[in-house]
Amino acid sequence: MIVDVHAHAWTSPEQLGPAAYHKIQNLTPSPEQHLDAGPSARHPAMANVDWVILHGLAAEQAGAKVRTEDVAMAIDAAPEKTMGFAGIDPIAAGPRANELIDHAKILGMVGITICPAAASMHPCHTRAMALYERCEHEKLPVFVLGSSLFGNAATMPFAQPEQFDQIARDFPNLHLVMGEVGRPWIEPVLTLISNHPHMYASIDGLIGQPWMLYQSLLLADQYRATEKLLFASGFPFCTPKMALVNLYSVNQYAVNTHLPHISRRKIRNIVERNALACLGLESHPVNHPPETSRVKLLSREGAIT
Repeated sequence: MIVDVHAHAWTSPEQLGPAAYHKIQNLTPSPEQHLDAGPSARHPAMANVDWVILHGLAAEQAGAKVRTEDVAMAIDAAPEKTMGFAGIDPIAAGPRANELIDHAKILGMVGITICPAAASMHPCHTRAMALYERCEHEKLPVFVLGSSLFGNAATMPFAQPEQFDQIARDFPNLHLVMGEVGRPWIEPVLTLISNHPHMYASIDGLIGQPWMLYQSLLLADQYRATEKLLFASGFPFCTPKMALVNLYSVNQYAVNTHLPHISRRKIRNIVERNALACLGLESHPVNHPPETSRVKLLSREGAIT
């Protein structure tokens, strides 16, 4: 089984906020064409994986908003292989956070995505801790989105991963995924995931940077953390197919050199790891509400966004 644990579900890169949109514009001459996260691009791109987790995003400080409704409609387009995580900004949500989680569950979401740096939120803020407590109780894994996309809109001290050591101790049954292996703080994240049984890291972000990927996999091997790495493309910034190519060809840097090789078995284990089981989602019913679709639920008066 191949599970892509991180793909974006936005319909326009402008939903990521002005700083991220400006950064995307500099990546390609035509970001709307080449960085299309919509269904016409996403469906063929996901042919190489068995499951993909689509992520919403909420970070008021950065102006980022990919609604849970957007994720739900994306899932409706391919319900046989997609799951969704709702984006929640605990600071902006305030006392409505529990209501937003309830709404996300109604729409079939199986996890929550946060981005402390883009939300300008200390990971141990009281409102964030309340969200972790609820997610632990509801068995909803939490994905921590990396800060690299948000440029100067990201509050970098809040992207540092060390704070999640306390979070993992306070909520030992909470499943946490650190996006992009926490880059640029890769070694601290490798330490964290090797120390805490329910903490993992996804390789999105690194997967499109082969040299950084090679170095990170070597470090993961040294930290004995390779078994806690989860496959992710970060689509549309990288497709699953290109991610697989980059991962299986990562030893190109060691050919005809004295540099160490990464075990092909360990690479294959990253690709084929059952991330759904790792995150407690293997037996999770993907909630397609009976006798109605998410679209009908979304059309109900008073839907929360």
